[in-house]
Amino acid sequence: MGMFRAGVALAMGDGIAAERWSLASTDAYGMTAGTFCTEEQAHARLSLSIAYLRRPNPEPDTAATIGVQVLETLAAHPTHTVALKARRLAGFFQPAHRQIPAVREYSALVRGMPVAALTSGDEP
Repeated sequence: MGMFRAGVALAMGDGIAAERWSLASTDAYGMTAGTFCTEEQAHARLSLSIAYLRRPNPEPDTAATIGVQVLETLAAHPTHTVALKARRLAGFFQPAHRQIPAVREYSALVRGMPVAALTSGDEP
């Protein structure tokens, strides 16, 4: 439920509500002891990253750091939907953010992402 609400808030440009719901989602995934798939957790964390950029006082360093963690976790097998959201996050960074080391690292990881699978798992 939290991921849906975070997505709606992001679509409406409400970074504060999106941050609140994304944090609730990431916290919930942290308490479920692996009863979720990595793809769901990646979406929650990338939504949180986007929320950090869409709020009144953006935090591009934090957003990029979270994005780097997600991409490093899924480096071998990013799914199609996670790759789309990762590229969407990259598009929210402003030109002034490009001087921040974490943003540069995130941007390099996005550019180097392999072709994404349609689903998660060990399939090529």
